[in-house]
Amino acid sequence: MALFAFLILVLLVFAAVSVWIYKVSKYRSNRIGLYAPAIFAAIGILLVIFKYAFVSRGYDAILDIVLIQLFSFLLGVFLLAGLIFDFIRHYRSSRENR
Repeated sequence: MALFAFLILVLLVFAAVSVWIYKVSKYRSNRIGLYAPAIFAAIGILLVIFKYAFVSRGYDAILDIVLIQLFSFLLGVFLLAGLIFDFIRHYRSSRENR
């Protein structure tokens, strides 16, 4: 039952963050869309850490540690990709302004 409640909580948090990113990107630049996957990965790390601290029992902790490592790897990849795309956009815009 606790796992089901945790999954519902994760879905609600991801839905709330999705709506927030949609609203913010509507009024601001498109840059937030580049970093949205990194934001989701960071939220995933936080949620699994909370699950690890408060809900996990027995061997569930091993799976939680693996999930934290996976989300950490994805966070690094998504941040690196966002930075690369940002630098490419900046380089192209500076070349067009010459």
